[in-house]
Formats: sequence, structure tokens, C-alpha cells
Amino acid sequence: MSQQRRKDKLNNRSDWKRACMTVTALAALATPLLAHAQSVPLPADRATKAFEPPAGTAEGKSTMEMQKPIDNLKEKMAAFQVTGNTDYDFAMMARMQRQAELDIAKAELEHGKEPMLRSMAAKIIKSQTTEIKQLDQWLALFHKFD
Repeated sequence: MSQQRRKDKLNNRSDWKRACMTVTALAALATPLLAHAQSVPLPADRATKAFEPPAGTAEGKSTMEMQKPIDNLKEKMAAFQVTGNTDYDFAMMARMQRQAELDIAKAELEHGKEPMLRSMAAKIIKSQTTEIKQLDQWLALFHKFD
């Protein structure tokens, strides 16, 4: 075996040992974190809520107005029966999703205080309103041929 090849083998072994030691060290560091993460109970919907205001307050009302479109979307999507016609299914699901975005943006305009987010909400309202009209037009045409 040539001297260069022996050096390469030794380097490969050293690299392999270094990689194994690194993986072992990372696993040792991560184990306590994973054990702690598994012991922390998660909410039923697996979402974390950093701030949940009391229901009777203005913040509680805005939170409910933000959550309602999401809940409605979940219900509509769960009830929607996919037809197998990709275009129709897309148009129906996209329309439901855009309506939820529109309702959330309206809640931001009504209750939000941050100027950048209020501006974004106004743009979303304009764009989603346009897209909903386009989807409605297509769906109206689709049903004529159905």
C-alpha cells in the first residue's frame, strides 16, 4: 500500500471518528432538551397561544373575530367533497380560503393598531375581493356547462 493511500485512510478514519464524536456530543446535549419538550403538555389543537385575552374585553372580541374565519374555513373544508375535477375543486377551495383571509384582514382593520399591518390588511382586502370575484365568475361559468 502506498504511503499516500495510508495517509488518506488515516485521514478518513480521523474524519470518521471526529464525525462520530460530534454526533455523540450533539445527541448528549439534545437528550435533556427532548426529554423536557416531551414533558411539557401541549394544547389540544397543538397550537401555542402567547396571549389569550379575557373574553369580555375588546382584545377578546378581536381575538374571536380573528378565530371565527379560521374555524369557519376548517368546517367548510372538512365538509367539502372533492369531485375529482381539479379545476372546480381548486376554485371552490381557493374561494373558501380567500374568504377567510378577507375576514381576518377586516378584523385587523377594525381592531389592529400597527400601521404596517393595517396597510397590509387593506391590500389583502382589495386583492382577495378581486380574486373572489374572479373565482365566482369562473364558478358561474363552470355550472353553466355542468
